Amino acid sequence: MNGSYLLSIVVPTCDRTLSVMNLVSRLNKQIGSCGDIQLIVVDNGIAQKNVFDENSPGYATYVSAAPMIGPAAARNLGAKYSAGTWITFIDDDDDISDGYIEELYQILQNEKRKIVFTLPIFKKNNEVVQRYKSFPEDKARQINLLFHNPGFGGQNVIYHHSVFKNLGGFDISLKSSEDRDLGVRALLNGYKIIPLDQPYIVLVQHDGVRARHFGRIRGTLQFYVKHRRSMNSAQKMKIFVRTFIYFLRMAKQKCCLFKR
Repeated sequence: MNGSYLLSIVVPTCDRTLSVMNLVSRLNKQIGSCGDIQLIVVDNGIAQKNVFDENSPGYATYVSAAPMIGPAAARNLGAKYSAGTWITFIDDDDDISDGYIEELYQILQNEKRKIVFTLPIFKKNNEVVQRYKSFPEDKARQINLLFHNPGFGGQNVIYHHSVFKNLGGFDISLKSSEDRDLGVRALLNGYKIIPLDQPYIVLVQHDGVRARHFGRIRGTLQFYVKHRRSMNSAQKMKIFVRTFIYFLRMAKQKCCLFKR
């Protein structure tokens, strides 16, 4: 029943047992006295194992999903088990900053609006390598940013559960870009995204990339097909430029592997 908790945190995971255990353990340590927070792990890996029993330091509600259903479907499944007034999603290989739970808890207790966007930071080898620019407050600029920027991450958005349900959750047909698709649909349906400048989620880079180039290309093109009628010419051009850049990176990566 929604409202039993202030916040539900859904962590989809796929064959990253050590990473997700570390993340859940850090979340539980910060949840501490707050208590009013629900933690859900959705396992869609091939080698599934519940390591989150009540006696472990990293306890969470464990949900076993069909193997390899993808992040969008895994998140949606976790949302079905959520009982929080608010809901957010954190990837299994990401981290949280110190004070993440306490600061977020204080904000959500008094937040009357329906969607909150927090500012992420990138880390590589335990060092900050990039800070995101502030998310714009103006709705038109928000839509423009989401149309051409695939870096809008679901880890940085906290949705009121009623909004997430009304929007139908993540689009499982998209192979990537499901995060910004949900953001665009929220804005086009009249909701406001409220930006905050605190760097809550720590996005961990792996060899300088966050997603496979082929998956990004496919997801970006699917996103374009879905939303092209709402885009102007400049926004469409930026989508194609981004796609071409991903294609060049993928070709370069494959060329380097071939040379080895």
